[in-house]
Amino acid sequence: MKKAILLIIIIFIYQITINAEKKFQLDLIYPQLIKVDSKKIYIVEREKIHIYSLKPFKKILSFGKKGEGPGEFRVHPGTPIMLSLVKDNLIAETGGSVYYYDKTGKYIKERKIHGQFIASMKSVGNNFIGLSYGNKDKKRLMKILLLDKEFKKIKTLASTLDEKQPGQGLVFLSIPQHLYTCYATDNNYSFTSLEKKMSIKVFDKYGKLIRTISKDYKNLKVSDDYKKRLIKHYKTDPFLKQFFQYLSPITIKNYFPAIRDMRVADNKIYAVTYRIKDDKSEVLIFNINGNFIRTVYMPIQEQDIRLFYPYEIKSNKLYQLVESDDEDFELIISQI
Repeated sequence: MKKAILLIIIIFIYQITINAEKKFQLDLIYPQLIKVDSKKIYIVEREKIHIYSLKPFKKILSFGKKGEGPGEFRVHPGTPIMLSLVKDNLIAETGGSVYYYDKTGKYIKERKIHGQFIASMKSVGNNFIGLSYGNKDKKRLMKILLLDKEFKKIKTLASTLDEKQPGQGLVFLSIPQHLYTCYATDNNYSFTSLEKKMSIKVFDKYGKLIRTISKDYKNLKVSDDYKKRLIKHYKTDPFLKQFFQYLSPITIKNYFPAIRDMRVADNKIYAVTYRIKDDKSEVLIFNINGNFIRTVYMPIQEQDIRLFYPYEIKSNKLYQLVESDDEDFELIISQI
């Protein structure tokens, strides 16, 4: 009996330890993106990139400024610098240029993107993937392109009819544009999902489709209450409300897309859905080979009804930048 009680106590203490959160106060005003490697955390805040050590947690340095000179960022309001960690380098994309730094923040070079619109580029080995648009039968297409180091198109990885056609108002809960990412290994995988169902395409570094990961999943119905809160957000948000009168007609889909967001880390794919339970988001976890592992619920906090606060997953931990009650930001690290 005593052994059984002791075992229960040990399990209880283990569960508390494994689910414990660590919090660190940060001197930040508007963090937009976070990346994590085995030793450091990299945070994008407008034209600044901040670097922190993990053990012990402390700020190492900040670099970057707005401008047109060497190493200076041409940033646009509301659009974060896209940051990729590639071996010993940081690769940043914004304002029609790609910037190369080492992981100490030392500037290496800048390369301009000429003659085409490519947004939110992410590095995959020596190549890049990014969002672009095209036309077919007078309809706008949304595309994910694989580009070489000169930013020339190698091939289209995914393409779908854009549900937000120019001049036809705003469509809420259409297929998310940001569901593509890279995973830096010897194979330098790319992942895309431009579908409403639970489906993720995996490509090698040459753009060859390796596999399609699919799972039966019942898309969540959009409630009337959610639709009302969504419209209210656009009418009252300090930035969005100035555009609301120009957005009509407004269409809200009746079902959420299966995948809300996606991360790839530690040979696992994390597909975040719109389903919420006890203030936690449902996350389906697959391995790189496409095998379903399990479903978990993670405390990924929402910045508003549309967006999560910046977060990243690394080494079975959830890292997120959350605004506290006193309007400062803190880094919260949770065990998955």
